[in-house]
Amino acid sequence: MKRALAALLCVYLLAGAIPPAAAANISRLDAAVPEIGGLVMTLTDVLPYYSRGAFPLEPAQTVCTLYFGPEGTVRFSRSVEMTVFDAKTLAQSVVRIEADAAVPVSAISGGRLSFDDPAAGFVCFVSMGDPLRAAGAAAADLDVTGLDAHSAPPPDAERVTAVPSPQKVFVDGGEIAISAYNIGGYNYFKLRDVAFALRETDKTFEVLWNEKTRAIEILRGRPYTPDGSEMRPSGGAAETAVTSPAAVSIDGVRVSLKAYNIRGNTYFRLRDLGAAIGFNVDYGEAENAVFIDTGAAG
Repeated sequence: MKRALAALLCVYLLAGAIPPAAAANISRLDAAVPEIGGLVMTLTDVLPYYSRGAFPLEPAQTVCTLYFGPEGTVRFSRSVEMTVFDAKTLAQSVVRIEADAAVPVSAISGGRLSFDDPAAGFVCFVSMGDPLRAAGAAAADLDVTGLDAHSAPPPDAERVTAVPSPQKVFVDGGEIAISAYNIGGYNYFKLRDVAFALRETDKTFEVLWNEKTRAIEILRGRPYTPDGSEMRPSGGAAETAVTSPAAVSIDGVRVSLKAYNIRGNTYFRLRDLGAAIGFNVDYGEAENAVFIDTGAAG
């Protein structure tokens, strides 16, 4: 029920925030939002205003809503995944949009693009041609040129290429199907994938997001709670990885672990995780494989 309400609010209330047309639409603008590192959005037929504020159903989340004319399109500088809603059933689905593909906003109106930290919020795209657009929910009063990617100072985040790793992975002698990326010669794994893979071993750990401290919390020895995002294949394509600003704590103690954000997920160097959590990581050149031993210290 809550998911349906969220979809309804996103499609109806946010869409209703379109202000009266006081100025001509902007034919083309390269825009960026600070919460999504390294992503440039090329917008066409975009209204000169945007709205930004708390999402009504989840006030802790920030929504940045962009508004477009009937011919509006959006093009992303790298591949992204968006949550879109069926206008009739409000069922949600995740669609992948490839880099540099021009997408009509009318086809994704009301859809969400999560921030690097999905718990923090998302960007919503709304077409004035959307027949479900309600009127007068709120006035958008921010100048969209303030999102100009060329006039904004470059973010401090490091951007690198992440290549899918071809290496097999074994946990305590058994092969598992888990995706990894090679960044700078090192294997980086999604934190929740590692937690899922070790959930039935002595090195099980829980992964939580602390909204108050804005930190990832790792709790060793706790049963892992899956959220449905684990162990998904990478798709085989190289991705842009952006250094993650999220803090990390293990059993309440702040630790320094280099991490990258890839399509909204946090990836850590496997050997770093092993050393911090307490499992051993070896590489077998002959087998071209990674071996995780939970019976040995990292």
